[in-house]
Amino acid sequence: MDKSVKAIIFILIALYVISPVDAVPGPLDDILVMLMGYAANKRLSAREN
Repeated sequence: MDKSVKAIIFILIALYVISPVDAVPGPLDDILVMLMGYAANKRLSAREN
């Protein structure tokens, strides 16, 4: 279950970074979304152990 959730988070982050629609112009929001995804994956990994 956690592996599928990690895959979904990764796909959503990739789609947001690639998409032409941004919440804020520039790379700032893309970096923020990637950091939030990293934190979510790290939390899921901690829960697996």
